[in-house]
Amino acid sequence: MAKATKEVMQSFDCLVTAVAMDEKFMLVGQEDGNVACYWWNGGLFFEQQISDSMITAVCCEEEDKGNNHIFYAADMDGMLYTLDKKGNVLAKGQGRPNRIHTLLNGAKFGVTAYSETGFSKFPNATKEIKASEISTATADYSLDGDGTFYFYDQGGQYHVNLYNCHTATTAIATCALKVKKDAVFAFAVVDPAYFDDLDTAEDCLLPVYDKDDKIIRKLKFAAPVIQVMSRKTHTEYPKNEIYFLLRSNTIVCISGEDIENKSIKTKDLMENADQLNIDVDDDEFIKGFAVHGSKIGTKFCFQGLTEIFAISPDE
Repeated sequence: MAKATKEVMQSFDCLVTAVAMDEKFMLVGQEDGNVACYWWNGGLFFEQQISDSMITAVCCEEEDKGNNHIFYAADMDGMLYTLDKKGNVLAKGQGRPNRIHTLLNGAKFGVTAYSETGFSKFPNATKEIKASEISTATADYSLDGDGTFYFYDQGGQYHVNLYNCHTATTAIATCALKVKKDAVFAFAVVDPAYFDDLDTAEDCLLPVYDKDDKIIRKLKFAAPVIQVMSRKTHTEYPKNEIYFLLRSNTIVCISGEDIENKSIKTKDLMENADQLNIDVDDDEFIKGFAVHGSKIGTKFCFQGLTEIFAISPDE
């Protein structure tokens, strides 16, 4: 995965602030409240302004059939939007009381919205934005400045959220990973004060826990981990690979099976990991990414810059 083809779809007057993908589309949220959707080949599907606030999360409906394409978006004020294939708003409502950082498509035409205070589930989001479940369970974690991680305890120095690596998210940094048989989760630092620690980290260790919160290993990277994604549970073209976005604008890919295999030494695991350096200017930082597979291979798209571009590794 050392070499890749870069495709720039469009440059904007403002930042790309959220991205998502499925096997057909790349969905983009922007700082000015616009949402744009592109085909995998880079062709524009639609572009529509849906909010006066920054778009902070987007995702694609995974179980739409035929040409009945559905998309979801959320903004800085916690508003949630369901969009049709032309970008028109089908449903709109308060998704969370604060900024939404992650959207996860669950059951057909259902979406879950996550913010730093918890999550809300919306089972019939094409018709109405009405929550069937509201919880604070994903917000009950924290981290100290020395790297000590606390499960089910917000008493640490920095507030931490749990997120599902199936979907893209926006995180200041990711401080731990949790692997289960049917899913991969990660823990995002959501406290802005943590920015100061990103460039002064003495080591870049990412602890990996099992389903019982027992440590499996600590992965050692060359730079802090910003975001993690897994293709293990994707509806189309799943693959048991875990992707790590580093502060150094690098993507590292490791087999999920190998991470769980305790007979493989961590040093060997890291030495054999695939690595992809993202071609951006020296003073630019990628702030998030999405990854998905299709019949033509794997593709990544990124947020944090004023252009939307995708990278296809030479597989």
